[in-house]
Amino acid sequence: MSTQPPPNASRGASRAPAPLGPAADYNARILWPLARYVEERFGRSGLQETAAAAGLEASDLDGKNRWISAEAFEGFLARARAFMTDDDEFKRACAYRIKEAYGPMRYVLWAASPGAVFGLTVKTYHLVSTVGKPSAVAQDRTHFHMRIESDGRPISRLNCLMRQAQCSALPTLWGLPAAHVRED
Repeated sequence: MSTQPPPNASRGASRAPAPLGPAADYNARILWPLARYVEERFGRSGLQETAAAAGLEASDLDGKNRWISAEAFEGFLARARAFMTDDDEFKRACAYRIKEAYGPMRYVLWAASPGAVFGLTVKTYHLVSTVGKPSAVAQDRTHFHMRIESDGRPISRLNCLMRQAQCSALPTLWGLPAAHVRED
């Protein structure tokens, strides 16, 4: 089951977030690339099966601004991964059609550099997730080191792989090669 965006989703990064309900853990937009991969590779029934295994409807993954629980998010990742042959395919699926996933926002991002956008991810993290606490450890023109620490709620290995895949794909929005991601 999906919910509407949490009250703080449209606030500026400098304001303190308002308390959220238990289902407002992840914006389902994050799953759009993976949902499209599952749908195109395994059919509409594959997407429906994957969504249902997570307690979702396929329509919850249509790219609209819907918030879902951490359990539903992790359930979708786990069921989608079961379709994949290995973690490499899963990571490719998590960044599938990433340019389309950003929609018109992609053109806004072009006004900044990939490095600047990476830096902003820490400040705007609350727009996509309330799970974990991100911090920028180090940054320069061609390097960004980010850490996401648990806020007491578990973050699965699949969740980590998905984040790595999407971070790696970010520079491709500018026509650049994918970023090299190293896990500490």
